[in-house]
Amino acid sequence: MNTIIKGQKQADEAAREAAKKRADELDAALKIYSANGIEVLSLQKEQLQLRIKQEKEGSDEQKKAILDLAVWEGQQNKKKADEQKKLADKAAEKAKQAAEKAANERKTALDEIKKIEEENQKDILQLNMNARDKELSNLQIDYEKKKKAFDKYGQDTSNLTTKYNNQKVEINKKYDDQISQALTDRANKNLDTYKQKELEINKFYDNIFKNCYR
Repeated sequence: MNTIIKGQKQADEAAREAAKKRADELDAALKIYSANGIEVLSLQKEQLQLRIKQEKEGSDEQKKAILDLAVWEGQQNKKKADEQKKLADKAAEKAKQAAEKAANERKTALDEIKKIEEENQKDILQLNMNARDKELSNLQIDYEKKKKAFDKYGQDTSNLTTKYNNQKVEINKKYDDQISQALTDRANKNLDTYKQKELEINKFYDNIFKNCYR
């Protein structure tokens, strides 16, 4: 029995000596790496594990070595978590910026097709106004010419004025009807095109938004 115990002690001592030797080798290697600004985590961990092995089982030194390893592992886990959070925050900020850029581009694109449609409608209104003003101006010139002649010969101009006012109403109604019909026709003609462009723009930027947060 004593022989077995003695043999076990010798084996334990040999293991501790081997661990100490390897720890010394690692210590020298880590100093070289550190001097060159290189951090080798796998070797640091092995060094701490070897400290546990080279101390007597259950000794205060071994308990301290075990605690040191636990602290080191905790520090590395925190570093890793901090780095992952940093990367996640960076990715989130990048996604936010991309989404904001896409939102601005979408608004610009939609505003542009809306502006084009408004310009087209403005052209219709301007053409109508020009024609209306021209016809009303000609009517007024004709009325004033006739009224002048009536006044010259002392004739009653009430009927002439009534007719003039009625004609103004008819002209305005005619152009009001024309513009209403023109805008309706244009809306019916361009609605599908406008809506199609709007759908295409929204679909395009919806896909961009999805990719921003992947």
